[in-house]
Amino acid sequence: MRLFLASCALLCGASALLRAAPQRRAAPRTLRPRAATLDGSSVGALPETLSKLVAAMAGLPDDKYRYKQLLFWAAEAPDLAAGDKVDANKVPGCLSTVHVTAALDGDGRVVLAGDSDAQLTKGLVVLLVKGLSGATVEEICAVDPAFIRDAGIAASLTPGRNNGFVNMLNVIKAKARALGGGDAPAAPAALPGQRPPTAPAGPFVMVAMSGLGGLPFFLLPGGLSKRSAGLANALAAGVMLSASYTMIYEGQVAGPKAVVSGLFLGARSCGARGSSSRAART
Repeated sequence: MRLFLASCALLCGASALLRAAPQRRAAPRTLRPRAATLDGSSVGALPETLSKLVAAMAGLPDDKYRYKQLLFWAAEAPDLAAGDKVDANKVPGCLSTVHVTAALDGDGRVVLAGDSDAQLTKGLVVLLVKGLSGATVEEICAVDPAFIRDAGIAASLTPGRNNGFVNMLNVIKAKARALGGGDAPAAPAALPGQRPPTAPAGPFVMVAMSGLGGLPFFLLPGGLSKRSAGLANALAAGVMLSASYTMIYEGQVAGPKAVVSGLFLGARSCGARGSSSRAART
């Protein structure tokens, strides 16, 4: 009965989240910028196409619509050829697997392509590919990463994804510089006020906290009281629920049926493990 109630609660919650989340089919195919005030000065120094995309993203009503546009770009973008998904094209320091390629066309302008195994990250890759393809090597190398703030995207991304975005841009710059013979000057490598991107620390912190969470049970002779254990479980459930919302939000690109089916299977799996654990204790 408890498994059934938990599954129903998850399904109801998922339905509510999916109704609130933007649907991919409703995304516009062409961004139409509204009047927007940009608090940074990077847009004027960007290649023309990227400048238009940044202004259009900044003109969208809120973060929900910006997420929707990124997810739509990811859904419509072609996959990178398997032969291009090699270590030489891999972007380091990203939470997801990202590959980027660069080449010169007949006019000496850079042509980019990219892909990722995560839809939101792929949308960020597509933003760079759309905005920088057709630019010169010098224009690409002069791009200031602060434009992500002007676009209104940075505030809604996790620190890991912000670092990953800067890493993508730096790899594109390095590839463009190599195509141009390595003579183009480099622009800032990180967002203002941000340390240069390194390997994301988030996963390491999460692993460490997961391990430390068991210490009270070993250090306290009588273990935790029922009240303390209940509060700790409630806190852990809240953290997991907030993380689950992010995954549901990104997963809705696959459609509501796929997301709800995954939640139901996950609930059954957790219920089965809980039943096995209770049986072992008895």
